[in-house]
Amino acid sequence: MFFEFHGLTAGRQTGKQNVMSTPFRLAIWLTTFTLAAGLWQQVPARADLLFAGDDWGNNLYEFDTQAGQSSKVVYSDQLHGVNGLTSDGNGNLFVSDFGSRQILKFTPDGNYETFAQLDSSGGGLVFDRDGNLFVPFQWAGRIDELSPDGHTDTVFATNQGAPVQLAFDRVGNLFAADQKSGLVFKYDSDGTRTTFATGLKANALTFDSKGTLFVGSWRTVYKFAPGGSPKVYAKGPKSATCLVFDSKGNLFSADGSGDVYEFKNKSGVLATKPELFATGLGHDYFITVMPGSLASPSVLVNALSSWILWLILLLLAGAGVGCWLYWRKRRPPPATATGTERG
Repeated sequence: MFFEFHGLTAGRQTGKQNVMSTPFRLAIWLTTFTLAAGLWQQVPARADLLFAGDDWGNNLYEFDTQAGQSSKVVYSDQLHGVNGLTSDGNGNLFVSDFGSRQILKFTPDGNYETFAQLDSSGGGLVFDRDGNLFVPFQWAGRIDELSPDGHTDTVFATNQGAPVQLAFDRVGNLFAADQKSGLVFKYDSDGTRTTFATGLKANALTFDSKGTLFVGSWRTVYKFAPGGSPKVYAKGPKSATCLVFDSKGNLFSADGSGDVYEFKNKSGVLATKPELFATGLGHDYFITVMPGSLASPSVLVNALSSWILWLILLLLAGAGVGCWLYWRKRRPPPATATGTERG
């Protein structure tokens, strides 16, 4: 057996039953099981957060996508019209501020800093796989690429009409919804542009986890088949100014008039009829989802903070003391030496 301590196997050596072996080993195994259970105690998962920005004000709205609960976050000194939102996947929120022509970075602790100063008001934001931030300039007709630290601004494409929202596919091609022409453009890595779709009056676009492209326009959401041809997926109650998926495959659509709608994913099937998710959000042209955290094993110190585990350890300690007292009471008296007198 793994737990063999000096002095606890004396009964085996003398041929007598060791009264301590059974209760003591039971206590050892219970302690080991309890600590192992504590080590693998699960930390609850945090739900995705959906953010909606007021394009005509200084308000940001935060939602728990599971509970549907909202909390209004007002940055009256920092924001002058939210004209684009995205997350880097590390808990940081990036906001394109219309009035100041800045990209602001908000960290999980609530602090913020200027990530980049722009020469024009940027629109919908998106990160590529290397951490570069792409910014469309609707009024300047171009798309810029910002380095991961925000210090280097490189023109990616010019003479682009009015790009308003961007999205990357799974192989790194950039797609843009052009609000002026209503077209969907596709860009390869060097900025070469091709027309991907026409006749949609595109305002918004996004990809699901399978790489399927969804495009939003006036009262209609289109879904693209693997071959590239679109079909009407859903008729929405209002215009789709921004589309975004959460980690569970639910599709959210902002209408620019204060409402956000949700196409729920039920058992892998995305609904074609949206439900009202939130209302009263001002001019919410842009939304984004910040991925939550998955459940994960805790460390031992967090496991020991559970009052249930402390209670079990206390009971085990009491059992150990009881076993020790039992052994002291039942152990045989020490042998005494006897001799014979010499005559």
